[in-house]
Amino acid sequence: MQKIIALEDTLSEMKDLLIDEGYDVKSMSEGLRDADAVIVSGMEENVTGVQDRMTDAFVLNAGGRDPGEILDDLRRHFRVME
Repeated sequence: MQKIIALEDTLSEMKDLLIDEGYDVKSMSEGLRDADAVIVSGMEENVTGVQDRMTDAFVLNAGGRDPGEILDDLRRHFRVME
């Protein structure tokens, strides 16, 4: 089954890359509740608080990281979860 990734709007440059990797990419507003992983641009307290209440998904901080590192972390996480 295709994994759903909720992507913060400020990270839209990653959307095509994630789709090419086979992920179903949604915005935070439309995909947060059903997401298998959430990618945020930073781990501000109020952002993580909202995510803690609205999802049990793996939350990945993309702040200061390149897209390749983020993809590697996603792959590792989903491999461990299999």
